[in-house]
Amino acid sequence: MSISQQSTRYCNYSKDKFGSELTFVIPEWVKTYIKNELYEPVQLWCETLENCEVDYMSLISKGLKPQEARSVLVLDTATCVFYSAYVQDWKKFFELRCSAAAHPDIRILAEDLKQQMTDHGYLYSM
Repeated sequence: MSISQQSTRYCNYSKDKFGSELTFVIPEWVKTYIKNELYEPVQLWCETLENCEVDYMSLISKGLKPQEARSVLVLDTATCVFYSAYVQDWKKFFELRCSAAAHPDIRILAEDLKQQMTDHGYLYSM
């Protein structure tokens, strides 16, 4: 598998190319907490993301390079990832990432991708 990922080292999120803002991924646990009306942890998570963005933009405005300012970014900062692989590689990926033992966030993405690839005829009889 060949994997290319947008690097927070080189991306300056204060620029128009990124809408002058950070984008975050909402993890499954947040959706579960909201569904169960457990809002306090979700509120703290949201505040953390807001602080992260403010701190990042502040560091950039003070002249830090993106590779220096990125140290305040959280794991939920969204980046684009591109995977290229042979069918056998994809099958192994789905075997691992659609498993009940996989992290819930990657499992949801992997199951959706597997369905799309099957629907388009890229994968057969998995």
